Amino acid sequence: MIAESLNMSVGSVFTIMTEDLKKKKLCARLVPHTLTTEQKEHRIASSEDLIATADEGPNFLKTIVTGDESWCLEYDPETKRQSSEWTSQGKDRPLKVRASKSKTKTMLLVFFDSRANKFPTPESPNISIISFPSSLCFIVDNIFPPKAQCLAFCAQKACYCTPKG
Repeated sequence: MIAESLNMSVGSVFTIMTEDLKKKKLCARLVPHTLTTEQKEHRIASSEDLIATADEGPNFLKTIVTGDESWCLEYDPETKRQSSEWTSQGKDRPLKVRASKSKTKTMLLVFFDSRANKFPTPESPNISIISFPSSLCFIVDNIFPPKAQCLAFCAQKACYCTPKG
């Protein structure tokens, strides 16, 4: 690419980059996603709240149903070789987010408890009406015995679900 734009041979460009400019070509280290400082601080605060609540009651951990929602995207990833860049000596390799957004996507909702039981999630033709907290409340309302209570810590907020019955 550089050789073509400068109308030079690939070997000459490589020699200039490595010997004269002391550059080397590094592949980007792939990371699943990047978090803002605010998101990291929120995760720390949520974890501290969960630990404090667990310390108060020995059976608390057995009442937790946890899960995650994730968009599964269809994408054509760039290879490590395609994402490599010329960098100066002593510099860290560049980071690259694994997936790029796509028009084709599917919502994946997974829930389980301390005994590794998996729970079904509500089915809906309109994915926008399904949310993590509402799916968790659906599970508690339909799976757990009557009058059981479930405290669920969601990634964004805490929600309390009390089954009907």
